[in-house]
Amino acid sequence: MLITLSAFDGQGRNASKDYQDTSTTVAASITNMTALLTDLAAISGLGWSSYNLVSKNAAVNAVADAGVNKDEAMWLIFAMADGSQVAHRVPAPAKTAGIFDFIVGGIVDITDANVVAYADNFITGNMRLKPGVAATALVRGYLEK
Repeated sequence: MLITLSAFDGQGRNASKDYQDTSTTVAASITNMTALLTDLAAISGLGWSSYNLVSKNAAVNAVADAGVNKDEAMWLIFAMADGSQVAHRVPAPAKTAGIFDFIVGGIVDITDANVVAYADNFITGNMRLKPGVAATALVRGYLEK
């Protein structure tokens, strides 16, 4: 796993440092990264502002669906807990035999089980589309033109 730490110095200049963690799970890498940050803070005067953890070894879906085009996209519109709405772009909507699986007439079927499962990452899960604000509902979706 690749870990990138972002930092700043006393003059407000940004810096970053990359590390490689050889753990085989994300959970183990997070544990190791937390220990690294604690130890690093004890020996470095930089202010550590953020970190990124990237797993380059785990492919969830290593085969693209036939006919899928990365230039096509759908937009999902979420209602947010603060009363706003967020438009979320999803590239390359799934197709079967060249036909979109859950888009008809340019409109996303927001009741489709796969669409609902994806949206629930933001509605009932821990993912956020807007920092610090949970999504409350998937309002609508449409094919990007």
